[in-house]
Amino acid sequence: MNPLPGNPARAPVPRTTTRTPLPLVLAPALLCGCPDHGVESINATPVATILSHQDGATLDEGAELTFVGSAADADHPPETLSVSWYLAGQALCTDLLPDQDGTTTCVATVGSEGGDLVLQVRDPKNAVGTDSVAVTVQPTSAPTAAITAPEDGGTYAADALITFEGVVADAEDAAEALTCW
Repeated sequence: MNPLPGNPARAPVPRTTTRTPLPLVLAPALLCGCPDHGVESINATPVATILSHQDGATLDEGAELTFVGSAADADHPPETLSVSWYLAGQALCTDLLPDQDGTTTCVATVGSEGGDLVLQVRDPKNAVGTDSVAVTVQPTSAPTAAITAPEDGGTYAADALITFEGVVADAEDAAEALTCW
């Protein structure tokens, strides 16, 4: 190297570069720049399953039916769940507790409106799971009954045995299935 006049000769100074690994550079930013959210728990959604009826089922109006389903939750045992059943938005059974195996049963009389049959399961943290099937309600008519004997207007003794006979019919049920009294 040729030094310039008036400048003392300088030997070249070796340069060394140190590289700091990227994680060490970012560590202070991560430690200081992120808010602390703490540990969060995740609450699983309960699972509701209608077992007794399938989509498209037809129900008889006025019939007392048993609806069966299952209720499950990954975070909570069945006895802590609340179960409700609805048909066309109307409550059939509410705030039921399922059995230990998660089975739930609702016995209810079907009204005149069809629509969605809904099973709703709620866990203690208010997470809700539902299952639904579309059902049709078939209108039913009242059975008919007619007394055929004794004849209307006949005269009968007060201490005599009188035998009554009659005929019953129903558009939906066989005569043998009807109760007569």
